[in-house]
Amino acid sequence: SVEKNTKDYFIAWLILEFFLIGVFSLLDLLMFYILFESVLVPMYVIVGLWGSRERKIRAAYFLFLYTLIGSVLMLIGILY
Repeated sequence: SVEKNTKDYFIAWLILEFFLIGVFSLLDLLMFYILFESVLVPMYVIVGLWGSRERKIRAAYFLFLYTLIGSVLMLIGILY
């Protein structure tokens, strides 16, 4: 729970915020894509560790999977 691991929770949010600031402030398309993908890691950790139900690991997995599929399509669009 968040009450027990408050430090880890806020570190994950700060890392997520750092990546999101980078995503929306970059003008280089390749670095945008790399930081966009980097956002997935702290989101997976936050949902997987501090989710509200017993299916939080499954929800984190599907969040990661669906976002990754969309990101692969975006990469194809960037490269094409």
